[in-house]
Amino acid sequence: MKVVTTIKRNLRQNDVVGRYGGDEFFIILRDTSVEEGYALMERIRHKILEIEWESDLTVTISGGIVEVGSNELNSLLRKVDQLLYRAKHKSKNLIEKEVSC
Repeated sequence: MKVVTTIKRNLRQNDVVGRYGGDEFFIILRDTSVEEGYALMERIRHKILEIEWESDLTVTISGGIVEVGSNELNSLLRKVDQLLYRAKHKSKNLIEKEVSC
């Protein structure tokens, strides 16, 4: 719950966050470039690292960012999913980005 609260506190009022499955979430950032989205996600990633847990637990996030042009939603979600797994494979606690789909 602390992770979701941290994410929500760092989003704008018209941004949307939701659970994609298991420990996976999606965030829709309207009228936001890939670079602006990347900067926001990096800020959130650092905030999550600052969360104090009851034990010696460390929670990290990995993710992917894509900019929507004329892509349909299913294609977009597949691309974001690929970026997420690429980030997890590289390092866990990494945000991946791609400008065009």
